[in-house]
Amino acid sequence: DIGADGIREAFAKPIGTPPIHELARGKRTAAIVVDDLSRPTPASRILPYALAELEQAGISRNDITIIIGVANHRQLTREEMAWKVGQDIISSVRVVNHFSWDNCIHIGTTHRGIPVFINALVVAADFKMLVGGVVPHGSPGWAGGAKLLAPGVASWCRY
Repeated sequence: DIGADGIREAFAKPIGTPPIHELARGKRTAAIVVDDLSRPTPASRILPYALAELEQAGISRNDITIIIGVANHRQLTREEMAWKVGQDIISSVRVVNHFSWDNCIHIGTTHRGIPVFINALVVAADFKMLVGGVVPHGSPGWAGGAKLLAPGVASWCRY
């Protein structure tokens, strides 16, 4: 279990990329996609550092939306959201559930002709961030990572 010092160090010295505050500099809005309660990601411990990085880049909490990337799992209650992201964060940042059948925008088509729709809040944000883990999964082999984007905040069967 990584402690606060380890999390702080990871944000201060990321491997293979500039710090988030450098990547987000000049952006006005941000969307942070967080996995749901079916995943063990300690988002409430990670998000304070992510928000500090965005604020250092000049993005205020009023311009940040946290989207719970539930894919086709059930949506979280407000109480569950507070548990996942932290009570202080849910009190100061907009936190919403993704819903696979609503509020998605067509962003393109795959090489196989399948249209791709992603949550409009994610698409509209100037800066996008995924907060989740990559963990072994009995069915697909692995869970997390890019799956926070698709299926996490993608539309379900819009074609």
